[in-house]
Amino acid sequence: MNEQKYKEMIEAQGQVLEEAVLRLESLENREYPDYRQTTAEINEAVALLLRTANEAKTVVSAVPKSIATEHVHKLDFKNKKVVIIAVSMVLVIFLCITWIVNLYDQKSQLSEYALKYRAIRQVYPRQSDWADSIYRASPAGMEQTTRKLEDQSLASSHAKDVAEQKYREAEEAKGQASKLEKASKRLRKDALHAK
Repeated sequence: MNEQKYKEMIEAQGQVLEEAVLRLESLENREYPDYRQTTAEINEAVALLLRTANEAKTVVSAVPKSIATEHVHKLDFKNKKVVIIAVSMVLVIFLCITWIVNLYDQKSQLSEYALKYRAIRQVYPRQSDWADSIYRASPAGMEQTTRKLEDQSLASSHAKDVAEQKYREAEEAKGQASKLEKASKRLRKDALHAK
């Protein structure tokens, strides 16, 4: 039995070999394209790429880590943005200077008022204590009280001015009346003499 098995195996192997030989013959008879030229071109391209990569590495290694640069800023007054910014800056500077001068004037005026108040406090301590007490109690009330006092003072001053004007007008009217009276006496006298 072993022998027969071996024979069958040998026969099967023989058939496989015959089939392989037939296939090889059919493959040999086939015509395949020639890839030798294409392979050579690919090899040349790969060699060129390797050379280029090596050259790039040498160039990159030759570049310094930092490059000294110099920035040059230039104002060109032909550019609208530069003109607008320059005009805006001049206006802002002008407004700031005006504001500073105004604050300086206010400071001077407040210093003057403070000096006047200190002088009044020395001469009229009761009145200054009265003003301080009203202000401490209510700053808004102090403002209202001051306005009322100013209005009363203004009304009193106006009434005095009107009275003085009326007095002057009355004096002028008296003067004119006396002149008219003298003129009428003279006319009567002249009329009596003319008769």
